[in-house]
Amino acid sequence: MPEIKHSFQSGKMNKDLDERLVPQGEYRDALNVQVRTSDGSDVGAVQSLSGNLERPSALFGKEIDPTVSWYGEESYFVGSISDEKVNNSYFFLACPDVRPLNDVKTLVTSMKIYKDMIIKYNSNDINKSISPVVTDIFKVQFTAAELGFTTNVTTSIDNITFDTTYAEYIRPGMRVTASNPDTNYLVQEDESYINSDTGSIGRDIKVKHVNYTTGKVTFDRYFTGNFSTTGVVWEFEASPLLSFHTMIGRSISGKRRFISGINIINNLLLWTDNYNEPRKVNLDRCLGLANFNQHSDLYIDNPNQPGQFTSFGADFIDGDASSSLKEEHITVIRRAPRTAPKITMSAFEGGIDNEFEFEATTVSSFTQDSEPDPFGATTSVPLAIGTVVTIPVFGGVYEPNQILILSCLITGSNSSSVNVKVISVEDTTHTVEIQSIDDDISAEHVTWDIKLEQNKAMFELKMGRFSYRYKYQDGEYSSFAPWSELAFLPSDFDYVPKKGYNLGMVNTLRNLKITDFIVQDFQRPDDIVSVDVLYKDTVSPNVYIVKSIERGRDPEWNDNATDNNPSGILNITSEMIHIALPSNQSLRAWDNVPRLARAQEVTGNRVVYANYLQNYNVKAKVTVNQSLLSEIHSLADDETQFLKPKKSLKSVRTYKLGVVFGDKYGRETPVLGIGGFTDNGSAKPDSVKVPKDKCANVNQLQASLSWYGNPDAWMEYYKYYVKETTNEYYNLVMDRWYNAEDGNVWLSFQSADRNKVDIETYLLLKNKHGSQDPVLEDARYKILAIENEAPDFIKTTNKILGQALITSEFNAINNLYETMVVTLDEPVYDANYKGIDFKGVGWARIRFISGTTLKYSDWVRVSRLNDEQQTITTIEPFGDSADVSAMFAGSTFTAEIEVKDAVVENRAEFDGRFFVKIYKDAILSSNVLEETNPGIKHAAVKLFEFNSVSAQASNHGSGSMYKGDYTNLLSDATPGLTSDTDYSAYAWSGGQFSSDDVNSQFANGCGNNKEKTAKFWSNYTSENQVGKRWFIDSAHDARSIQGNDTRDRKPGILNGSGTTKVHFSYIGTVYESTNIPNEAEQFYQSLDAGTLIRFSADPFGRVYQITERTDTKSFHNFHRNNVFECVKCNWDSNNSENRCYRRHFSISIKDIDTNGPMNTNVWDVRSALKHDGESHSVLEVVLPFYDLGKSEEFSIGNAIWETEPREDVGLDLYYEASQALPINLKQNNNEAYAPKGSTVKGEFTYIPYGLGIDDSTVTTTKDLFYPQLSTDIATEVVSIVNDIVSMRRVTTEGSTTMRSFADVGGDHLGQHSGRTNLVFTHGDGVKTRGKVIDHWEPNTDFTSITEPYKRSESFTVSLTHDITLQTMTVSDATFTTAVSDAIANHHDANEVCDWQAFYGEVATGLFLKGNGQELDIVSYKGSSDLPTNNWLSTQTWRIQKVTGYYRLEDSVHKQKTDLSWFNCYSFGNGLESDRIRDDFNSPTIDNGCKVSTTLDDYGQELRSSGLIFSGIYNSTSGVNDLNEFNMAESITKDLNPSYGSIQALKSRDTNLVAFCEDKVLKILANKDALFNADGNVNVTASNAVLGDASGFSGDYGISTNPESLAVDGYRMYFTDKQRNKVLRLSQDGLTAVSDIGMKSWFRDNLKGSNKILGTFDEVKGEYNVTISYAATSKTPYTVSYNEGSKGWSSFKSFIPETGVSLNEEYLTAVSGGIWSHHNESVNANTFYGSKYDSKVKVLFNDIPGSVKGFSSINYEGTKSNISKYDPDSTVTDAVGNVISTNDNEYYNLSSTTGWYVISFNTDMQEAKVNNFKDKEGKWFSYIDGITTSLANLDESEFTVQGIGVVTGISDIQPITFNLTVKENND
Repeated sequence: MPEIKHSFQSGKMNKDLDERLVPQGEYRDALNVQVRTSDGSDVGAVQSLSGNLERPSALFGKEIDPTVSWYGEESYFVGSISDEKVNNSYFFLACPDVRPLNDVKTLVTSMKIYKDMIIKYNSNDINKSISPVVTDIFKVQFTAAELGFTTNVTTSIDNITFDTTYAEYIRPGMRVTASNPDTNYLVQEDESYINSDTGSIGRDIKVKHVNYTTGKVTFDRYFTGNFSTTGVVWEFEASPLLSFHTMIGRSISGKRRFISGINIINNLLLWTDNYNEPRKVNLDRCLGLANFNQHSDLYIDNPNQPGQFTSFGADFIDGDASSSLKEEHITVIRRAPRTAPKITMSAFEGGIDNEFEFEATTVSSFTQDSEPDPFGATTSVPLAIGTVVTIPVFGGVYEPNQILILSCLITGSNSSSVNVKVISVEDTTHTVEIQSIDDDISAEHVTWDIKLEQNKAMFELKMGRFSYRYKYQDGEYSSFAPWSELAFLPSDFDYVPKKGYNLGMVNTLRNLKITDFIVQDFQRPDDIVSVDVLYKDTVSPNVYIVKSIERGRDPEWNDNATDNNPSGILNITSEMIHIALPSNQSLRAWDNVPRLARAQEVTGNRVVYANYLQNYNVKAKVTVNQSLLSEIHSLADDETQFLKPKKSLKSVRTYKLGVVFGDKYGRETPVLGIGGFTDNGSAKPDSVKVPKDKCANVNQLQASLSWYGNPDAWMEYYKYYVKETTNEYYNLVMDRWYNAEDGNVWLSFQSADRNKVDIETYLLLKNKHGSQDPVLEDARYKILAIENEAPDFIKTTNKILGQALITSEFNAINNLYETMVVTLDEPVYDANYKGIDFKGVGWARIRFISGTTLKYSDWVRVSRLNDEQQTITTIEPFGDSADVSAMFAGSTFTAEIEVKDAVVENRAEFDGRFFVKIYKDAILSSNVLEETNPGIKHAAVKLFEFNSVSAQASNHGSGSMYKGDYTNLLSDATPGLTSDTDYSAYAWSGGQFSSDDVNSQFANGCGNNKEKTAKFWSNYTSENQVGKRWFIDSAHDARSIQGNDTRDRKPGILNGSGTTKVHFSYIGTVYESTNIPNEAEQFYQSLDAGTLIRFSADPFGRVYQITERTDTKSFHNFHRNNVFECVKCNWDSNNSENRCYRRHFSISIKDIDTNGPMNTNVWDVRSALKHDGESHSVLEVVLPFYDLGKSEEFSIGNAIWETEPREDVGLDLYYEASQALPINLKQNNNEAYAPKGSTVKGEFTYIPYGLGIDDSTVTTTKDLFYPQLSTDIATEVVSIVNDIVSMRRVTTEGSTTMRSFADVGGDHLGQHSGRTNLVFTHGDGVKTRGKVIDHWEPNTDFTSITEPYKRSESFTVSLTHDITLQTMTVSDATFTTAVSDAIANHHDANEVCDWQAFYGEVATGLFLKGNGQELDIVSYKGSSDLPTNNWLSTQTWRIQKVTGYYRLEDSVHKQKTDLSWFNCYSFGNGLESDRIRDDFNSPTIDNGCKVSTTLDDYGQELRSSGLIFSGIYNSTSGVNDLNEFNMAESITKDLNPSYGSIQALKSRDTNLVAFCEDKVLKILANKDALFNADGNVNVTASNAVLGDASGFSGDYGISTNPESLAVDGYRMYFTDKQRNKVLRLSQDGLTAVSDIGMKSWFRDNLKGSNKILGTFDEVKGEYNVTISYAATSKTPYTVSYNEGSKGWSSFKSFIPETGVSLNEEYLTAVSGGIWSHHNESVNANTFYGSKYDSKVKVLFNDIPGSVKGFSSINYEGTKSNISKYDPDSTVTDAVGNVISTNDNEYYNLSSTTGWYVISFNTDMQEAKVNNFKDKEGKWFSYIDGITTSLANLDESEFTVQGIGVVTGISDIQPITFNLTVKENND
């Protein structure tokens, strides 16, 4: 018989080819089969699959106990990885989807536990067991009955006692919620808490403490609720640790998350899931220490037992440490410290300031008996050097090896001293050794003062800062904490030229303590094992490690701070700090670990992330409000602070503040919030300017934030950054000044300062020469010239040879100023000049003397001294300067001639100096040249006549005490002088105006008034009048504006604040002209700013300095109607244009003696002038007159100058100006805001009594205790827990500092007015503020924890009272008594209470002590109906106990902060120094160590085509930089975005393979590609971590299914859903393996899938693809690609959630179980506990063109399937006959499982195959056609053909059918 025989040697399915074309050895379909294709006897044999076996737990011998949801879902796996080095696999198990409590509470009938887990499978274990790595129990739900609420109860509670079985699932820090069947949440605070940002009510209640022995769970505060047994469900929830599960609302299109980015490097398991922070766990510290049913603890190395782990912490959180593993412990990013270390500095050894105050001690004697003399007598002698004695010490404890200087003074004798060295120290005594001792010491020397001998200061010529960083358990180092203030301690001002430099700017630091670098447990990450204290100076970018302080080993580690023992303390004893960190660390501001990442891989011992999310969207618009705080350097009552350096902001600078926000892990934004707008839309200033007049103050920046919206949820803290763009500047101390030849001034400075200036430099004068007074004016001078040697002009020594009276014939005024020859009387000449030879150049001048008035001419060079003729001849006439005809007209005067010899010579004062020329002005004259100093004589150098015009009846000087012209009566000046020159009573008589009408008619319009005015000015300017002089202008001018005649009156002389303004005008200029006539120009030009003037008529000869001169401006004298221009006047035939206008200017003057304005009440210059212009007086321009040859030494101070820096606007750099300030107060950040030990004051904003206006507020700062005691030092913070701060009083008792809670509620805070802040002053000067909203009290159950947990007791009382608001007194005795009675019923008699009452809408805040005798109304809100006098009414008062525990509004981001950032030291005298010794190129104060900048387009950024990598991990050297993502380095790479997002990364052959959505690329790692000219590539080593990227051939990617990726050695398998392909990446590139017989199938089935899981079965060499769909109605598939057969071998019935291969074992996981495949102990085809069939669809397609008949079928293989047959079975036909069905066979009497044929079909007919029978080693069966029925009738069959057409079939009986046919023609 012909036989068709098929084998399965190809071992693969073919669903693509036509059935006729499928090759031999391939099959159409298969399920759960494997084809053996080895060289053995089973070639081509089909086998069923071995089943899989669930692996047991290593704990208690049972399987994993996963979370099983009660609403029909199970736990599921989200990822896995194998570690072949140690033969372990790890599986990630997720809790079922989590829903809100109210959605599921009706399903909670008993305790429910939510947990995610990481599970380890140990292949080395003989039991192949599993064990927990991390267990995350993040939520537990209980019924009320389980918690012991057995009756319905409404109560206020703070604890619950659990059954201990339940308590083990609760841990500190869990949030507590309770809900009843009505969907109401029951748990709330005792008093509603309103979030000031969101307005939401209530806040989280948390578990404070769990006693696992008793089951008692204590909460962090009281709360209330109706906790009934019926339907109430309690929920305890913590922040998830692993977050594998899906929260309802986060599920995306029904697709659960899958973690494809998992790696193991050494003992670290790292993963990223694109939903949470990239994370990692240390397997060594988890394995064997976790429990499936308990939340994992944090384990760290035990410092006392190396190699051993210990669980960290205790049972507390939010107050103490917790042992629970938290998210922050497993994130790749590691938080850096947020607070700067505190430094305590002292200029004295040991911090004991006893340079001036000695410690008194009593020593019995420093003497001993001498050796007996020959007579046996002894005397008292000093102890020998080296003798050891014990001395008591009070008030100070010294250290061994310190030298103490003891001194003792006995009345009537000199002080004696002993120097001793400390040997040892006990409580009150010191054992010392004598180093030196005075010979005169006797037994009487008993009481000694002690002084510590000081060593050389540390860091004497350095400025530095300290910081610290954390080292974590796994070896990671954090970035740096904010840097401390400068470790620089300058001394008092000491800056004089002869010392060469500023000794006040030398570091005097001798005792330095670094503290607060070990912050409290609850603020510090728990897994820190050491802290590196760091140092950086301001010159070098290098950062040095001072010391690494290890936890549990070094004594400096102290996390239990006390009053005298801060948290962490390190004494710096030398400046030998030399362990340098890598240079890149100083640029590592924070680590840019991606927030989320899709892909992860490890290459080159670095972790690489791809397709990552970085940065944040800043939705809340915020603006920085910036202002300047400027305080007087030293108050009047504290002169001891004068000239002491204080930290300050440099003046003449502009500062710009910005803000940086950070998340909880320390990622920060660029600088934001610069500028903006106020609520009313006006622009806010974006900078603060510190003017020059603040140079002597202490300046500080204050900042706050304006929010437009609420802070974003991710914002954890903020920092202020400051920008100040100027370059460096220098200070110079001036030695001397010299007049320059051109009228300017030369200044001399030390040559050491020469490099500080150049010809482009501007100098600022900072303090007055010869004093310590600051110069507050701008005083800015351009350097005009610089000379390294003294110019000849100032080297010239002017020696006055004589002063001789000129003979009478030369007294003629008209001759003296014209002459060139002066003849003297012979005796006078001989006595002064005879025989003189000039050594230099001779000069002469005329000196005029009239009374006390001096006038000098200019110096004129002498050509000859003629001894024979007694003449002095000059080379030119003396000129106008010797013309005194006007000055001394009618006066008696004498004239003398002075002769000097000008000799150029070097003097000692020029040595070591350089010289700078600057412009001479008024400020220079006053503050350096001392021309305005009281007592300086002044001589006139120029004289000008002037008039006065005042269009009014009376003279302006009529009210002065002294009146008139005192030019010739200075020695006889008396009040009320009456003479011809006294015009104070003069009445106007000028022009045609009378004294009665001049004021009203002068310059008033047209017509007759105009003519009168014109005639006045015409007469005033006529040649025969004195009108061509300038005049003091108090007259009207005339103008016309828009048709209205107007006139303005000039003020003449007007006193202002500090100066007097004098207005001068001149007649005769053309209006349009800006020029002044020549005759008036000299007057105007001579009265420039800085000029000294004197009025000759002044009875006191006062000298005034001009501080300001205005430009000249023209005004109209009169006009016609609306015409501005002057026209011909009808009363004069001439065009008198020059009388129509006047030119005007003003000068501001100040009295140089009083530094104030002219006192016109004493004498007014106008009283010496007719005010109608008919008389004149003289104005003198004067100069100081010094006795020549005299030099001055300044014992007080030399002038200090500062160079003006050149602004650097090129870089937009901002420097860190604060540490991290919390957005909202939490336990882990509150001490950054209110540090323990910080001083506190109350800042009260109130309305003064009686105003009743809301915006009339006053802000004041007050101490917190009432009454204030003389012994009070301060109020300080004791502790802050969450948002509640406690304080205490610090007082002194003798030399002892006392801290006490006594009277803590004294003058306390009217917090309910909403206007009270606590101001916390930090150790570095920062001031933060917190708004008080309530009083609280502590939980006394925990004596070791200062934990406030509930509101303090309060009550209400209705009282009638009479209060006088203005005096703040209680005047109603009945009320006083009622107060006492009310308080007595509730509080102790002396407790302080906070009172609140309401009058309408007005709340008042009062504080009374219990006896009712002390009352303080702190504040109230203003209201129009508030009575301003007595307030008499009956009010309900709410009285609350003041405890000293204040609850603060936690939204502290709204508060103002006073920043401690500074850039100079202010000495109070104008000097602002930022440089060591003020030396050129010496270290300076830097702006800070951390820098940021602005970024316009900052926002959340998804870098889908980008990669970013970490630092190196090297377990051998102990380096773990996997958390270091330093943005200052090149750590990113971007691929072509056209390839789509990166979905997966894999390392291969030391390179990196990137699987993008649309492309697969190879990225060179630690090498790069060099391209030749011909395009060929050469690979070379490179420092680039990620080099060139090149794509593999073929436009395929991984779409968005990274879970499809599976790796087997160098082969990688994945799917491209977008292109319906399954691909293999191997050495030959990309191959679409889906095209091997399965192309059409994958095209139909990949689309629409929501998960495509790829796993590789190393046992069978198969890539298993599991395709799942969101729609549950669609069947998922697993299909296998076999690398051996190069095709798809079979479908599989198991649908895993994840899978790995390990040590020749294939593992998959599903529904909380881990299953090992190919297990022979399990029935074949049994997967996850269920039995499945094996199927194969074979094609017999030989000779496809021939029709074949099949009669039998056989197979070679294992047993067939046999269905049991019952031989006694029968059937009944249609007529009731019973028919036997016995087949007379015996092989089927019992059933067996095995192979069978489901169907046998051809293209022409269907058949069936009965059971196979075993015959001769084969299994045979006949092929029977299927009984024909209507359903399968085939009309082509022979039995049907030719008979007719079937018209129907009727069912007559079960086994008989009637077939009805008819002929074809019918």
